[in-house]
Amino acid sequence: MLAQSVFSFFASIVVVSVPPIELLSQNHDFLIRQLKSESSDLKINSLDRLGELKNPLSIPSIAENLQDPDPEVRYHAIRALSKSPLPEALAALQDRVPQGQPAKESDPYLAAEIRRGVKSTEDLIKANAEAAEISKLKASEHPSPKNSKVSKKPRK
Repeated sequence: MLAQSVFSFFASIVVVSVPPIELLSQNHDFLIRQLKSESSDLKINSLDRLGELKNPLSIPSIAENLQDPDPEVRYHAIRALSKSPLPEALAALQDRVPQGQPAKESDPYLAAEIRRGVKSTEDLIKANAEAAEISKLKASEHPSPKNSKVSKKPRK
């Protein structure tokens, strides 16, 4: 009985501390504004949340933080972009560590993290393209009743 009460208590804390994606979506503009803050902690928190949202409109604002003076903010910007399966996120990461050219990122650890992020984002983009192709093939093999061209006789 006591164990169940303790479990319920901790379960309620977990539920309260992890906001649903819908709530994060509603606060998108607020999170973008927080990226302009002087506080690194606010920026980091906003970058983490924006990374979870994967909203294409967030990419430019997240990418701006790849040049922040605080390396922790840059790290979280890299991680946020690395979660996105969008070509714009990939381009932002590749811009910081162009192939065959000196890296724009001065910190060697963060430059390596960007390279990992580029690979991760490329993999996400490829996986999404493959999933879309599979869905298209399945749809063509098994047309839905809505798409079939069966003529219906008018009712009398």
